[in-house]
Amino acid sequence: MNQCYKDNSILLTVLIPAYNAADYLEKCIFSLLPYEYPDSDRLEILIVNDGSKDNTLNVATDLAEKYEQIKIINKENGGHGSTINVGINQAEGKYFRIIDSDDWVDSANFIKFLQLLKTTDADLVLTDAAYEFIDDKALRPYVSYDMEKSVSMSFSDILKKAEPF
Repeated sequence: MNQCYKDNSILLTVLIPAYNAADYLEKCIFSLLPYEYPDSDRLEILIVNDGSKDNTLNVATDLAEKYEQIKIINKENGGHGSTINVGINQAEGKYFRIIDSDDWVDSANFIKFLQLLKTTDADLVLTDAAYEFIDDKALRPYVSYDMEKSVSMSFSDILKKAEPF
């Protein structure tokens, strides 16, 4: 297996923009903490509290005290875009991903994603996503790229596959 990323620095920074997310934040974080992943110390989780008026900062602080991968950035409310900008400026990872605080990932697939990142030098890695409808607990495709799995493509090739606007 090709090991493109061999050093011990941060492989992936996951940014979690959080505004009044106290009820959802733990589920999001726990889905990102793959204990069976041997390089979990190469994962950085940035929670950017965007001036929440609920208990979000306390929940984030409790999580950060338990898990060394988690860092908290507390800022005045400025909106979703401002949390992303702050996170980008603080990120240490080779790769960067945004997961909203009321979302979660499939932990087994997340481990596979981290393992893939260790073996690629791609500039961009696309992943599918699903939407969980709370009323019926059904997962339905939300984002799906009409591409072959595990295929490297140039950005110009991706644009050629995109539908015209």
